Amino acid sequence: MNNKDSYYNLEDDKPELLDSRERDHNGPEENNSPASHPISALVRLMINPTNGWKAFRRNKFSPEIMANKCFYPLVGIASLSSFTDLVYFGETTVQSVIVDALLIFISFFFGYFLTLPLCRIFLPKEVRFFPDSDFGKDFIMGMLSTLCMFFTLYKCLPMLDTIWVFLPLWTIYLTSKGTRFIKASQQKPKTITFILSVLIVGTPLAVSRIFNLILP
Repeated sequence: MNNKDSYYNLEDDKPELLDSRERDHNGPEENNSPASHPISALVRLMINPTNGWKAFRRNKFSPEIMANKCFYPLVGIASLSSFTDLVYFGETTVQSVIVDALLIFISFFFGYFLTLPLCRIFLPKEVRFFPDSDFGKDFIMGMLSTLCMFFTLYKCLPMLDTIWVFLPLWTIYLTSKGTRFIKASQQKPKTITFILSVLIVGTPLAVSRIFNLILP
């Protein structure tokens, strides 16, 4: 079945019922309302996770819209934030900054595409196909987008690094609030939250470490 309603429970006071074994390829109709923009929905989710996830779910962004209007732009901004090193650290060279920016882009970009198959491998069988759904892709891109935001803050205001270093914990918290909207997650909520959190936060770090060894 490809009926997108099978992915969502329209009752606001109940968890999202998403059938992880089905695929939803139907995207939402775009409109010009600021509230329907993926970044606006993501910011609302970060401020008020419970209501934010409900609003995020209702928008039913297609993965293409989520990627082009939220994830890719934030990855680009995170990459460009590397150039702030030229301001804060006098010994930094343009060449090293370009390499660093490329490394950041690769880490988040390939981190997303690597997280999808890893989820299929490590998630419990009840939700193994969750990343194949539109909501699953939006979920992962949304959480990675929050990491991009936090990383940008870290690069732009390095003097507050003792604060920024704890911000990924908020991504983990948001992930835990979002898992309640995944069908079958109620059976193993802690396990699913743990696996998703480790993969979403850890995969970009692992990619960064690998390419840091490869790039000059």
